[in-house]
Amino acid sequence: MTEPRFSIIFGPELHERLLWFGRLRWLAVTGLAAAAATGPWFGIDSVRPSLFIVAAIVAVYNLAVQRTMRARGGRLHPYSDLRAIAIALMVLDLAALTATVHFTGGLRSPLLPFFAFHMAIGTIMISTRITYLLAGLTCLGAAGLYVIETRGLVATHPIGILSGEPGQAPTLHLLTLTAALFGIVYLTESVR
Repeated sequence: MTEPRFSIIFGPELHERLLWFGRLRWLAVTGLAAAAATGPWFGIDSVRPSLFIVAAIVAVYNLAVQRTMRARGGRLHPYSDLRAIAIALMVLDLAALTATVHFTGGLRSPLLPFFAFHMAIGTIMISTRITYLLAGLTCLGAAGLYVIETRGLVATHPIGILSGEPGQAPTLHLLTLTAALFGIVYLTESVR
């Protein structure tokens, strides 16, 4: 596969964006650890040790990628490698967020809007076509989570006022999530 015509120009920019989002990812690690530590005080027992584990996994892959990128420097990475790193990080982040959503109420989780942030970030860093694919896979992942929770294949983790039977209202949440993710990708691409 050949490099895009302007990869020499965009390579360093993508490198810097990846490092910046890596620094932002540390906020997510801190938030996950804080939620795991304080969740039981608020009656959300399902977050401990679950979110500690998710935070540790995110910290490990974030540290590995940041060290590798800093060690080699931005100009030494071919653009295709940087794009592959960006896509891999998006997939890992979305998987971590799906696990977090599961442990904080499933499709009733107050963290569902964070999927939209990932779609906006993805559209900024990688091609719109790939971001649409990731949005579709995210929606399939959310639907899969809904199915395995409602069929009792995994335990549900309702929180506070969001508790109830797994089959109630999340169908609407899933449809809303799907519309929001694809809408965010479209809107972000249109102003990029």
